Amino acid sequence: MTYYASLPLMEIMPQGARLLEPPFRVIKHVPGAGVLAEFGEEGIAPLREVLAALDTPCLYVWDGMRQSYRVTATDMQPARKLKPGRNRQVLRRLERRAKWAALDKSLCEGVTEPTVIPDGRVPFFWQYKRFTYVRPGQERPFRYSLRSPKGKGAYPLVVYLHSAGGFGVNGVKAVVEIGLLPQLLFKRCRVLVPQVGLGPMYDSEEFAQDLREAIERVPRVDNTRIYIAGTSYGGYGAIMECRRHPDRYAACVTSVAALANLRDPLSGEDFDALARIPMWLGYSRDEQPENEPVYEALKARGADVKQTYIKRFRHGPAGPVFWLTKPWARWLFSKHK
Repeated sequence: MTYYASLPLMEIMPQGARLLEPPFRVIKHVPGAGVLAEFGEEGIAPLREVLAALDTPCLYVWDGMRQSYRVTATDMQPARKLKPGRNRQVLRRLERRAKWAALDKSLCEGVTEPTVIPDGRVPFFWQYKRFTYVRPGQERPFRYSLRSPKGKGAYPLVVYLHSAGGFGVNGVKAVVEIGLLPQLLFKRCRVLVPQVGLGPMYDSEEFAQDLREAIERVPRVDNTRIYIAGTSYGGYGAIMECRRHPDRYAACVTSVAALANLRDPLSGEDFDALARIPMWLGYSRDEQPENEPVYEALKARGADVKQTYIKRFRHGPAGPVFWLTKPWARWLFSKHK
């Protein structure tokens, strides 16, 4: 059996350099972006060793029949069937990542104060500004978009964490994803949308510090009504952020939260922290194994928690179905710290 894998930035990780050598055959190597590699059954064992060394929860690989597999440090399980042209799609993604990396580097040079991010179109329904800044000693810029309604006074603030589909540098993809949240357009609120890409991810302390500074920069915010929401990988990030700062947010809503990305299972202390925040968890059967235990643990602690199990749809369609059909916004804005 022949397998394929996309290995992002493995060439800059000493542990990952093993994946650039036999039995792995490099099909395409884009410096600064990643690698598309091919390997046989003999490559599974070293792949697991690298995952364990990198403290990475999993990596998805696929075979010539487009069947994908979730590989962890201990096992390998079949996942979903992929569409035709998977290898071509990965190659195009590597080229885009290389362009993002070049733009990322150019944005870092000489940036010490918030500046408007260049490029990108503004959707007609979304009045917002895009910013980026770099702290001293920080390698990557932190990007965020801010929507502010017209008028004076303090408004609620919604922090929205995008899914993996919103990765980038120009601030547009993450904001377009907000199109899945039309209920926010009818609320008098500010919306903060940080964007991640090649820099720190949601579960890092660096991201948490950047987000805190960004929240503090937002003018005229009702500090008793700061909320957080997220889709897929962003839902996972929202759970991580609530675990780190349970006193910051008045409520949290997640849709198809990809909690399979958890490096370690949530502990009793984690659930105690999460139980202090009202939560609404929406998920499909793809996320049920990870999300339902979270709901049960929070319910057992007497937390203000809701769940929506969307049985008819899987991960991709279930996210929009939840955002479009459930009265989550009315529930969210009813919560105060």
